[in-house]
Amino acid sequence: MKRTFALMLALILCLALAAVPAMAEPELVCYFEDVELHLPASWAGRVLMLPTITGATFYQKDSYNRFMQDGLEGGGFLFSLGACVNNSYQELPSYIDLGFSERSAMHYFLDLPTDYPAYMEDDIRAEYDAMLAQVRGIAQGAVLYE
Repeated sequence: MKRTFALMLALILCLALAAVPAMAEPELVCYFEDVELHLPASWAGRVLMLPTITGATFYQKDSYNRFMQDGLEGGGFLFSLGACVNNSYQELPSYIDLGFSERSAMHYFLDLPTDYPAYMEDDIRAEYDAMLAQVRGIAQGAVLYE
């Protein structure tokens, strides 16, 4: 229950920050239990964050919505923030390790796409490509609380 409340609070904070104009806030900051992710300001209004049991999944909004119109889920997948108590995330086909928090005794990681989930319309695909190219920078800028 505590984790669910924290994730919902993180979702509300992230959505509230997404509404702030880019000039007032240089980046979007999403807070989770022991991790802080800094998303580029250019993602405001273009990213969709959905809470999961252990973190959140981030999608390019336009791809996600277009695939949903076609009855398909998961389109526009950019990355998921996850946490686990062991090293099982290392079995994922594509991930970035964010580190271990002594405070919560959790390993944090980003799960990355292994296919190409962008909607193939040219402007949507180009936006997805630009956002996907920034994911490694988001991982490098992640702050892990100890």
